[in-house]
Amino acid sequence: MLLWGQWLSGAWYRQRLSGCCLYRCYTLFSSASASGLAKLLHDKLLQPLSIFCARIVSGNEIADNRLNLNQNMGGDIMAAKKAVKKTVKKTVKRKAASKIKDPVFETVKIERDKGITFLIMNRPEKRNAMSPQLHMDMNDAIDYLSIDPATDVLVVTGAGKAFSAGQDIKLYFRGTADDPAARAKARRASNAWRWQKLSRFPKPTIAMVNGFCFGGAFTQVCACDFAIASNTATFGLSEVNWGIIPGGIVSWNVVQVMNYRNAVYYATTGEPFNGKRATEIGMVNKSVPAGKLKAEVMKLARLMQEKSPAAVRYTKEAIRSVRFMNEPEAADYLNAKSDALKHVDKEDSRGQGMSQFLDEKSYRPGLGHFERRNKG
Repeated sequence: MLLWGQWLSGAWYRQRLSGCCLYRCYTLFSSASASGLAKLLHDKLLQPLSIFCARIVSGNEIADNRLNLNQNMGGDIMAAKKAVKKTVKKTVKRKAASKIKDPVFETVKIERDKGITFLIMNRPEKRNAMSPQLHMDMNDAIDYLSIDPATDVLVVTGAGKAFSAGQDIKLYFRGTADDPAARAKARRASNAWRWQKLSRFPKPTIAMVNGFCFGGAFTQVCACDFAIASNTATFGLSEVNWGIIPGGIVSWNVVQVMNYRNAVYYATTGEPFNGKRATEIGMVNKSVPAGKLKAEVMKLARLMQEKSPAAVRYTKEAIRSVRFMNEPEAADYLNAKSDALKHVDKEDSRGQGMSQFLDEKSYRPGLGHFERRNKG
């Protein structure tokens, strides 16, 4: 009785049980510890009650501890959930990409490598000469890939040992000579994919010139944002050799990438030149040994994947457009383009870049790019 009374009268339990009427009764009767009534109350009522109250208090304390533990771990748990969610999202994206069933074309094929999409002119037996059917197929393929979420970078190339020998003289010229409607249809498709659609493609584009590149094939090389050639690739504006001027808009294309002197020289002489010379005159960005061509293209493509997609798109669109503007027009256009980028960039690239440079000091813009942490 005495030990129990000392335990129950402790400050910790007294604070929790002071509102209990039975506890107040106990304090009255415990002073008469010698009386039988007090002993009866202790044995039959108060001792069971004290055990019951202790269990309640202990349970509350455990609940409090669990609450505190959850609060302390809340940040870690949320971070872990986000990490898992991101990992799952990436895994699902990779699985989805691996299960993509691309359309099948007669003269074009599509190959993929982790976000890098290869659009391949596929008439290797004809050195990928561009027939009306190839123009139709390329037109449809570019429409399809321009809205394909699994394409981060587009690489245009040719099957076999040629990029493209230019227009198919037999099928494109002679084959449509007596059919004005077929000629008009082929011409529209030819100009549409080689320049209008390819030069405005929303993702970065790379021309991988792996071999012969003649005549009309210059247009798609000029339309791509970048061009990398094999050292041994052969270029030529050969139209003059069979009595015509460079077809389509080729003459207009070459004066945008070459200087005037080189454009006139190669167009009027028909003299071929290799990948190294193409680099010297600005036709391509660089040339490399044939065995390293694809690796060099992939290196550039992976770099583009690390950049802000919105910033890359708006930058290349801006540079293409201002070439044909005067200074006041360019200033207005570029200011509007910059403002628009802030609103359409779902990753908030500007905010990420500034924060990582100014606050985290984790990179230097002049020497590298920020880390994309809000990838869509």
